[in-house]
Amino acid sequence: METTTETTVPEPETKDPLDLGKLTPEEQGSLMKIKGDSAQYLVKIGEFEVMKARLLGKLDQMDKEGQAIMDSISKRLGLDPGQQWVAMQDGAIRLVEPPGTSQAQAEATPAS
Repeated sequence: METTTETTVPEPETKDPLDLGKLTPEEQGSLMKIKGDSAQYLVKIGEFEVMKARLLGKLDQMDKEGQAIMDSISKRLGLDPGQQWVAMQDGAIRLVEPPGTSQAQAEATPAS
């Protein structure tokens, strides 16, 4: 009786032509760190956008409150809607004259 020993030779792995190689551990670590840092910055930007929206809402609220005070002052002074006035630093309120009706122009026009 004869015995045969079969030796199998492993077939060579077929390499995918699209595979170029592997990252070094340093490269892989650096890229992972950058990816993580980028994600944290995106979260921060989102938080800033929420804060920005809240601040804009507060600014809008302040604008409405200021307009309500100005409307109240106009009403107290008996001004017509749309009549413009300005508050001076000393608290005095002066009417803003529409263009073309200034006191200087009235004085410069001779009476007929």
